[in-house]
Amino acid sequence: MRVERCRRVIGVPIEKSAMVHAFARLALPVRDLGDALEITPPAYRFDIALEEDLIEEVSRLYGFERIPALPPKASAKMRIGREAHRNVHAFRRRMAERDFFEVINYSFVDAVWERDFAGNTKPISVLNPIASQMGVMRSSLFGGLIANVVYNVNRKQARVRAFEAGSVFLRSTAIADGDLTIAGFSQPR
Repeated sequence: MRVERCRRVIGVPIEKSAMVHAFARLALPVRDLGDALEITPPAYRFDIALEEDLIEEVSRLYGFERIPALPPKASAKMRIGREAHRNVHAFRRRMAERDFFEVINYSFVDAVWERDFAGNTKPISVLNPIASQMGVMRSSLFGGLIANVVYNVNRKQARVRAFEAGSVFLRSTAIADGDLTIAGFSQPR
């Protein structure tokens, strides 16, 4: 466990000696590595596997009541949207007012859907899909919406009104690596 990370997560400048004392109270062997502590949990402590578990133990023994409740700090910039651009929340509200139901489908779809509904013969494949029919990323919302309609019609629903506002995944050489982007892939809404 990194000492400085523990302090940062808890938000209190706890002394390293207090951390060592907390682990000693739990009968956990501790080795001081300078800016980190090496803790070896016994086999019966299956709840300790990550650094966060160790930080939790320190904060628990330090005393949650001693940790001040402070609001989170985050830098936020107000960005004014283009006047011609419609807000997705306004779109959802308008659709709901017109008696449509919002559906939220998986972004992982069947490669056959991509070929049939989006004409995409080279979809973005998932390395470790959760199911065989969810092996590629969607490039269109149509496949999921049609599946929703089919599901409801098969259950004798006479009127199905559904919409989805979600992301699709496309290949794009114009996209570079960034904080919120991956080179070669675009994720428009």
